[in-house]
Amino acid sequence: MTVTCPAVFATDAGAHIPHALPCRYVIEGDGCNMEGISNEAASLAGHWGLGKLIVFYDDNRISIDGNTDISFTEDVSARYEALGWHVQHVVVRRSSVA
Repeated sequence: MTVTCPAVFATDAGAHIPHALPCRYVIEGDGCNMEGISNEAASLAGHWGLGKLIVFYDDNRISIDGNTDISFTEDVSARYEALGWHVQHVVVRRSSVA
């Protein structure tokens, strides 16, 4: 399934023409943000202003090696904002599973 998002482009005359461009979605976790390549890609996307790139980041503080407190304590939101991204926080409340 393809999901499209509205986009607006400026023409030479200054008028705006609405278009539908596909959004690109990324789902990443703590381990993904620990890798240098994710920061390089995020930096390039912020530099290019890729407004149709949306990242869902699951900050569950778990990596393949265990709790992230042992090796990953940076503020990911602040990093993405510094790279030129618009950051929104979504709080998800999970119920306990019996």
